Amino acid sequence: MAYQTGTATNAADLYSKLIAFLTTNADLVADGEAWTVGWTHASGQQAGVIMVGPGLAGQDEICVGLSLSSNSTTDEYWIQIQGMTGILGTATTMAGHVNVSPRFVRTFVDSQPMTYWFIASGRRFIVIVKISTVFESLYAGLFIPYANPLKYAYPLLIGGSAGPDFSAAGTESWRSTYINHQAFPFAHLTDADPSSCHFITPAGEWKSVCGYNGNLPSVMQAIFHPHVERDAYSYFPGASYNVGIGPSYGQVNVHSAMVANSGDPLPLTHLHIVQIDTQAEVYGILDGVFSVPGFFNASQNIITDQDGVDNLVVQNTYRTGADQYFAVRLE
Repeated sequence: MAYQTGTATNAADLYSKLIAFLTTNADLVADGEAWTVGWTHASGQQAGVIMVGPGLAGQDEICVGLSLSSNSTTDEYWIQIQGMTGILGTATTMAGHVNVSPRFVRTFVDSQPMTYWFIASGRRFIVIVKISTVFESLYAGLFIPYANPLKYAYPLLIGGSAGPDFSAAGTESWRSTYINHQAFPFAHLTDADPSSCHFITPAGEWKSVCGYNGNLPSVMQAIFHPHVERDAYSYFPGASYNVGIGPSYGQVNVHSAMVANSGDPLPLTHLHIVQIDTQAEVYGILDGVFSVPGFFNASQNIITDQDGVDNLVVQNTYRTGADQYFAVRLE
């Protein structure tokens, strides 16, 4: 596993630094977990690469497509992410590969200097970017399934800060305050605006996962859920389905209001992926991403867990409410 933080001068510099980190970071190389570039297209709107992760034992082929899009006239920049189950050497577009995610997700970046955090293993990589007072994020690669590899061999998930459609957004940049501009654990989903987070089921089907349903339960397929002690239907994390909120129907916001005991760190809670469109079924948990309370907390705080590993606190894009934080393990 590997972790790096620093400053990128602009969108192109951040993008190139990310590719270099995944392919050449000394820790990843030493552990046999460096990613490789499995496909590239260098021209026009289809420019991009497919990164291939080897897994933790060097036996996997985890395929994630990345590209950088920009509109300098409107000052709009983003990294575009797609997932797939395989690469075709004859493909001339990102969509031409095997079982490509039907929708891309994106993480906004900027033309000005940005602070970044890169976290990766051979299974997945996570990016956090701070632009002014806004935090952008992405997750790409495998999550940890509640199944053995024979039953669930490819639990791939891609998550960003926005989906492909910003129909009412106006500005398609990190400055947007549109409701669909959400960090991936809080991904918003409506009929008009697809989620910014998708995953592959054991059957090889792409499904959307969200933290907020926009009061349209009919379009929901799965949600991020910080608790699974009870039937998922009876203990969703809030009337608006925001990650980290306590019991629904307007009751006390238990999880986000938690505070640490004297001398103890704030609690970190795994984010479970729970299917809800056909039956309540838990697929697994995100790898190194947690729900965390927001009271007495702030972005860039560090929470050291019981294993002695630091976890970075991150807000949900521009939001700073008590229920709008998550944490990323820095290893």
